[in-house]
Amino acid sequence: MPGVLRSSLDWVVQPSAFVQLSYPLPKSAAHSNFFPDYRHYGKGRLDILFVIGWAVLFFLAREVVMQGCLAPFMRRWLAHQDARTRKSKVVEPSLNGYSTGPEGYTNGHATGSEHEEKLKASRQNLHSRHNTNGTISPPPTPPNSRRLRREAKIREKKVIRFAEQGWTVVYYTVSWAFGLYIHCNSPSYPFNLDQLWEGYPHTPLPGPVKFYYLTQLAFWLNQLVILNIEAWRKDHWQMMSHHIITTWLMITSYQWDMTRVGCLILTLIDFCDILLPLAKMTKYLDIPVVPDLLFVVFLVSWLISRQGFFSAVVLSVVNDLPKWVLFKDDGIPGAVFTRNAWWTFSVLLSCLAVLQLLWLVLITRVAIKVVRGAPAEDVRSDDEISDDDELSPETPTNDTPRQVGKRRRKAT
Repeated sequence: MPGVLRSSLDWVVQPSAFVQLSYPLPKSAAHSNFFPDYRHYGKGRLDILFVIGWAVLFFLAREVVMQGCLAPFMRRWLAHQDARTRKSKVVEPSLNGYSTGPEGYTNGHATGSEHEEKLKASRQNLHSRHNTNGTISPPPTPPNSRRLRREAKIREKKVIRFAEQGWTVVYYTVSWAFGLYIHCNSPSYPFNLDQLWEGYPHTPLPGPVKFYYLTQLAFWLNQLVILNIEAWRKDHWQMMSHHIITTWLMITSYQWDMTRVGCLILTLIDFCDILLPLAKMTKYLDIPVVPDLLFVVFLVSWLISRQGFFSAVVLSVVNDLPKWVLFKDDGIPGAVFTRNAWWTFSVLLSCLAVLQLLWLVLITRVAIKVVRGAPAEDVRSDDEISDDDELSPETPTNDTPRQVGKRRRKAT
């Protein structure tokens, strides 16, 4: 009973566990060939507190970066663009107070017949606004006012999208660089997949590996929430499935001491998550050519990292892991891994490979459009304008009747 009570109090009396690694081992403890000069750590329930603490920190960091840096920058950028657009417009000078118009020159004063027509229209408008109870309804909102409010809403959505993509670039740049540092010090560097399994189980964990793995898990849990907060994309459920599978793989791989293969997979998939958001940011900034160039680099990196190297890792899990790892099901003393766990890893990783193959099809469609001369567009999502922001056939505009008719026919 005292042991149970003490274990329960560990969750309460150790607030540092929310931000610091728990279960450090003495420096004299046996270390692996993975970061041998760093302190190594065991595993335990306090690691859950670490994941929760860093998930909250990522929420706070996201808001600070987005609302404190990226969103204000984008608003100033758009204001600067508007100012340049206004300056570039050529305004014809007036001649002695006269202005040119479609009917020729006028002095700004209406003729008698025009004045009578305007007065008659004003009376008719006032009469149409009389309600049955004798009150007068407010004047209708001018079409241009409704259009300006809609444009302001679209503009703010563009600011939010830019900030969201910017946070993604910031995080994945840091996480990929850290993951690459870990991989370069790993026994499997540069791509020796047998080292992922040799010497299993790989415990205890070096400090950098445990910190990297648990903070990545915290971020992916954070993303599961963010995915439902942000405006839904067309592939929302595919993304949700991807996030759930990835999170489950990270939890189970940490539990079963499969962190070496987990670190390699995270490093492989993080690089593409830098390039695509960066391309979107340059598109929101209306920078010519750069989005298309970044998309080409993104496509090449996707083919190499996610379709090439990632597929090789999945095949190694399916084919090589049973050759190196002893299964507990076989009655071997000291074995900790089971065949059910192996099948679970194989199936989940194969599902990720299928999802990435489906995304490759969509990416290829964009690449074909770029080759044909169209700009790169993200066909997976409604990044620019959501469906309810698009102009409907009945939205008041300054278009000609022919343009309004075309929009109506297109909508039907």
